Amino acid sequence: MPLPFAPPPKDSKVYQDLSNKKLTDLTAEEFDALKTNAYAQGIDGSEDEYRRLLLLGAVSSNISSSGPIPGTGEVKEVLDTTGSGTPISTLLEPSVGEAYEITAANWETKNANAAYWRIQTPNTSGTGVLVEYKTATGTLDITTTPIRIVYPQKFVVYYGTSSGNNQTNLAYHRIR
Repeated sequence: MPLPFAPPPKDSKVYQDLSNKKLTDLTAEEFDALKTNAYAQGIDGSEDEYRRLLLLGAVSSNISSSGPIPGTGEVKEVLDTTGSGTPISTLLEPSVGEAYEITAANWETKNANAAYWRIQTPNTSGTGVLVEYKTATGTLDITTTPIRIVYPQKFVVYYGTSSGNNQTNLAYHRIR
């Protein structure tokens, strides 16, 4: 059934841009590009295009109103090889419009006296909200409260006085 007052689907920019694409092949990045091209004016049929984007995002699993976007789970290893203990290693930094949820993390390789995992914004250096502080390797205690990183925030680790390599492993998925 067509949307009320909507131009015909054949005239839809959303559908024209995807005419040769299967729903199962549509990536989150391609869906984001469609949103980027939509104007937020709500007139001249654009509101109907919003509805089409919402419908397309739901049936292609590129948006979620209840949790992780399928196919976006990652496990990332971040190795700090500087040995100086002063730089902050960025573990996760969303792009514009993105949000991630961290499900697990651990300090895998230890050559520092301590490590501080923080959420901060790009214009801050060394400060932010402390997520966890550890003096020994092991799993971060983030299982009771989800850690969500939303643009422009980033999730970083600072290794205290360090004499070699340090590695953090991070499991996360995109939620928006």
